[in-house]
Amino acid sequence: MGREDVNKPDNIIWVEGVILNNLEENGGIEAISKSESRSHVDNHSNQKSQSQQSITSTEELKISVGEIELKDESFLGDERIKPMSRIVSGKIKYFIGNREDNDEKFQYWIIKMPTFIQPNRSLLKMTNAGKREIAFYTQILPDIKSLIDNEFISFQKLVRESSHPKAREIQYKMSKLRPHLLNKLYNILIPAEPPLPNTLVHMDFWSENILFRMKEEDKETEVPVQEADLDCCIIDWQMVSYGRPTHDLALLLMLSLEPEDRRENGKQLLQYYFELFRKTAEYFDLTLPFDYEMIQKEFTNSCVLAALMAMASIEVVTMEESTQNRFFEALADLIDDNLL
Repeated sequence: MGREDVNKPDNIIWVEGVILNNLEENGGIEAISKSESRSHVDNHSNQKSQSQQSITSTEELKISVGEIELKDESFLGDERIKPMSRIVSGKIKYFIGNREDNDEKFQYWIIKMPTFIQPNRSLLKMTNAGKREIAFYTQILPDIKSLIDNEFISFQKLVRESSHPKAREIQYKMSKLRPHLLNKLYNILIPAEPPLPNTLVHMDFWSENILFRMKEEDKETEVPVQEADLDCCIIDWQMVSYGRPTHDLALLLMLSLEPEDRRENGKQLLQYYFELFRKTAEYFDLTLPFDYEMIQKEFTNSCVLAALMAMASIEVVTMEESTQNRFFEALADLIDDNLL
């Protein structure tokens, strides 16, 4: 510990150590030195740039923490749902070298604090949940981000090669959207704040994942399919999650209805869905704390989510041409409504 560290709180020393370790692991020391050097040559004195160029390792690098902002992310949208651990997001402002001579920088952390409830601690230890979660954030999540970016690039290529009359406008909007794709996905995917509802949602709800079967008696009497009492089965539940109920309806209408049918009947289907939701709640003696206007607003957000999810999915690239055209028409409508 250096002399200047004596008066620092232990937690600040620990934060500085983690930042240094992150910089070293990400190979950022040399890059930071070079970028700082260029900016100081342009905007400040050559003396500062020379001091920055001399930094070549974390042993020579001095970190000064400015501010630490913490936000509790543990609430899942329903007081009845209790997380196993407390999750906090952190925004740390820091400076390299003397804060008077250098621009502020930021690191963003996810901090997870295990529960103090002994049975839950034992369960987490038995299932290795902590190690698996660390592996998710450090190994799997970067690959997911890369995969989403690659699929988005594939979608842009698909649009470029499309003969759709609004292909160029869609491509332009997508190029503007690409840097913000993950943030937009996150903001719509997180559960809604009360009084808006959250339910179990399928999250891959379109015609390819809905199977219908005629009952035997209807087959025997040769009842037309349009008039038959069909059994329905929903498959592919690997993306099921807790979120806004309008997500599934938006995915279904955006990807499975012909554009003319969606434009003509979309509002009526949403109204029917809300009425069915309300009647189901009444059956269980529940009063809905939201109205149709709230559901309508959430449905608009869910349509944007459906578009973003499809653009970042391999499925849209491998869809039949008729399905792709339905999706392009849905995108064009979102653009016309200034929703993308």
